[in-house]
Amino acid sequence: MTRRLLRSVLAVTALGALAACNPFAGPAAGSRLFSENCVGCHGDGGQGGPGGPDLTGIAEREGGFPRRAVLDRLDGYARGLTVHVDSEAMPDMSHLMTGRLMHVDLGPGAGRMVPERVVALTAYLESIQR
Repeated sequence: MTRRLLRSVLAVTALGALAACNPFAGPAAGSRLFSENCVGCHGDGGQGGPGGPDLTGIAEREGGFPRRAVLDRLDGYARGLTVHVDSEAMPDMSHLMTGRLMHVDLGPGAGRMVPERVVALTAYLESIQR
């Protein structure tokens, strides 16, 4: 097994273990949040839409699913930071910052508290990678 594949397997396992402990932060909860907040731009299943790119190829483009970068991006959007993708800004997603926080392991000696809705969206995005 290559290092990259092993890291991806470990990351999926770690996020899956988190989701198993908290059904509100797993891919099913993330799918519902995606349908409510993201489908209008990113299309059904995250395959791209009128205002947003295809999200199913993140792992392929990055050589594995970049969980920390995805969490950072979602967390930043949720905090109202303006980030441009193809000159279109993400809409305000600060409502994702409400509710419970949970600790997310980001690798050896690294972790942080993240709203479970952001964790759920990340778990969903990881689950739809091709």
